[in-house]
Amino acid sequence: MSGDKTKSSSVLFLIPIVIWLITGYPLRQFLPERTGLLVAGGGLSFSLYLLVLQFLLYSKMCGQVMIPKKLLIYSFLWVLYLTWGVVSNLGSAYGSLLYQLVLIAGVLTAFLFAIFHTVPLASLFRVAFWTAFPFTVLWWANWLGSGLVTDITYRNPSYGVISLAALCSATYLFRFPFRTIIQSLILISLFFNEHRTSLFAGIIVVFLQAVFHFRSLQCKGMAGRKSMLMYIGIISLMLVGILVNVEEISPFVLEDVLLWNDPHRGVSSGLSYRFLEWKESLRLFFERPILGWGTRANEVLLRDLGPIVASSTHNGILANLVDYGLPGAILSIILMVWPICLSTRQAWMKLGKEHLLLSTLGISYMVLGMGERYWFSVGNPTSVILLVSLFYIMANEQ
Repeated sequence: MSGDKTKSSSVLFLIPIVIWLITGYPLRQFLPERTGLLVAGGGLSFSLYLLVLQFLLYSKMCGQVMIPKKLLIYSFLWVLYLTWGVVSNLGSAYGSLLYQLVLIAGVLTAFLFAIFHTVPLASLFRVAFWTAFPFTVLWWANWLGSGLVTDITYRNPSYGVISLAALCSATYLFRFPFRTIIQSLILISLFFNEHRTSLFAGIIVVFLQAVFHFRSLQCKGMAGRKSMLMYIGIISLMLVGILVNVEEISPFVLEDVLLWNDPHRGVSSGLSYRFLEWKESLRLFFERPILGWGTRANEVLLRDLGPIVASSTHNGILANLVDYGLPGAILSIILMVWPICLSTRQAWMKLGKEHLLLSTLGISYMVLGMGERYWFSVGNPTSVILLVSLFYIMANEQ
């Protein structure tokens, strides 16, 4: 009987999460920009309202809740980081206190999920996957010329970010060969969409999964070692084939993957003017190195940068330096790196499926953050599931 109650409560908690994720990214792609922002804000507000009500009821049912020491310390660091963000906004005309409050609400929600264990981690990743993967299906339908959809995801700046959630979840949620097919479809779509940073982060996902797989084979005795030798042999043959055909492959990699000679996205433009954005971000940081310019101020300050219209710093660490100053940036790095290091250590030692998922998501997200907008966000499935995962790691760390 108690199992039925737990299952029904988990389903109830998933309802606002589904609303949150769907209105935060997918639904906005089919609506005008202003309407999409209103829908996203309304969806997030309604979701948080439902979640708070559910958590209040659930806390009365559960009684006293024990919070692990590491989670307490981690939560305290978050309080410092978020408070510093509020202070940064008060001293600047460029920051957005609204976005800071939204981030606070998202962090509070992730914390409550961590301490109450209201929804299994697999369910959250399943929701994130099915929120993100349909856009890969839509892209393939469009690319194959079916005429059903037109340019919904092509060069959409958020497509690469949300695809990371589906890419990491595939191994956790599906068996071979379905997970391999799903990951291949996502990586190919990222390649043809010219999402270089997301493609590189996706390759990191596959690489980490292979490393952990080799590690598991190593722990299985002689049979595992034989399988590992077979894999190493296959990879060696592939590398030899690449080296033999390097002259034919190099132009393809430089021109089609890295877009090396593209006048707007190649090396001559500083990789989509990233170098110019980063240089200007450092200048802005040194102007206000302690308090920063306020939440998402980098978007406003970099809006009319030289020959381009920049949307942000396109670097998570630099974004924190500009927005929150040096103290905020240091806290943001600790908040991201600490749980991921703990999860990676557990994944390497115990080879648990859950830790493999969390460490792979965390490491690949940090790689993605080196070329994308933000370190922390609640505006897309990947960022939301990462935030929940960070608190989940600290709540379950032994």
